[in-house]
Amino acid sequence: MDSLGTINGPKQGRIRASEGAPKLFSVLCFCLSDFMSPDNRDRTRDLIAAAGGRVLEKRDLRLLLENPDRSSSSVKPRPCYFVYDVDPPGEFRSGSLQEEMEEVREQAAAGAQVICHLTVLDAVAAYDAEILLTVKKDRFVTS
Repeated sequence: MDSLGTINGPKQGRIRASEGAPKLFSVLCFCLSDFMSPDNRDRTRDLIAAAGGRVLEKRDLRLLLENPDRSSSSVKPRPCYFVYDVDPPGEFRSGSLQEEMEEVREQAAAGAQVICHLTVLDAVAAYDAEILLTVKKDRFVTS
């Protein structure tokens, strides 16, 4: 955002691309919740891929979190994000919220940073991956 509060992500993106900078999510890994609506899941996956991020299956995320590349102490482990859908489910069934909360808690306990899909959208709109890092502790995980 600039001093007037307008989003200037597309302009920043064009400038960085013309300078040969890596894509916005080029070193980031994401895993999408099993409980995301199909539309949000597809759009979020496509957006992450277009921004250079890597979308992993849960088993692959778990393996990466358990065995990060620590070949050098100067190399930071690759950031991993677990993305859940904040939109209400199309069909609500008894126990589905509890199952979704358990999935989120499990991924957080494994070491993934839990974010909602809207945070991914915000980061892309502002062309600022730092938004992913500055998310406060997610209420969904701590409840």
